[in-house]
Amino acid sequence: MIQTMRQFTLLTALLFFAGTMISCNAKKQKATSGDKTAIPGQWLILYPEHILYTQKAQEAYTRATQDSLTNLFGLKMIGLRDNGEFREGDSILKSPGTWMVKENGAFLIDGGGQGFGKFRGAFDGIRNDTMLIAENMALAGDTVKVIWHLKRLDDKSAGYFFNLPANWWRQRPDSTENEFALAKRVKAMLEYYGLYFSIVSKESSYFLPLRVPLPFKYYQHAMTLRPFTDSLPFNTFFYNNNDARKAHLILGDAMKKLEKHRFPSGKDFVIEYATFIQMIDTAIAR
Repeated sequence: MIQTMRQFTLLTALLFFAGTMISCNAKKQKATSGDKTAIPGQWLILYPEHILYTQKAQEAYTRATQDSLTNLFGLKMIGLRDNGEFREGDSILKSPGTWMVKENGAFLIDGGGQGFGKFRGAFDGIRNDTMLIAENMALAGDTVKVIWHLKRLDDKSAGYFFNLPANWWRQRPDSTENEFALAKRVKAMLEYYGLYFSIVSKESSYFLPLRVPLPFKYYQHAMTLRPFTDSLPFNTFFYNNNDARKAHLILGDAMKKLEKHRFPSGKDFVIEYATFIQMIDTAIAR
């Protein structure tokens, strides 16, 4: 089912293509609504559109900033409540930060976790459920303007991803777990990220493997399980590395059950990943 093939690399081909295509399209359109009351809700950060004023800034941005900026913010889900509470999807169990938009349009986020400890931008309007937030970055002695595009999640998706019961597996257990509890935790992770992949496939032209802590490698039309190591991000959701190793074996056994099945075929890689993750989930006994 899973054949050895050239690994799918994100930040070379897809990011370049998506960024170029989107940047060109965005220049032809302007935000149609500046209604700040429409900001509260749950959003998926899609991509940064960059405006580079000098060749020096362009070289510095492309060489050292573009990928790290996308890695930090790209395809994160954030929640902006009308009471000024800010939550980042991957840190849903932590204390919320705060957000506000001033009369002059300044968009401020504080205490929101990695990338949002002290975010300063400007509300640039909402167009077709896509919010634009402009950020001026000092780079190479010049200024680079980055316009973040955020897509509003529909009520069903937002209700799931920002629902605490759907995120219980993020809480590290206080003691070692038996095989049944480990399988339940793994299945909860698979369910969450199977749905996450489905959302990303609908809204984005690229995919960030580092946004998903499941121990998989992603290829063109294939996925494999990474070898277990003591430093996998996957391990942080278990009591200790011994439990994480057992959970890794649960994933491996489930994938072995699927070896005679063809890898799912879809209109793009991310849909295939979503379907295969759901297949792994089903292969693990409840």
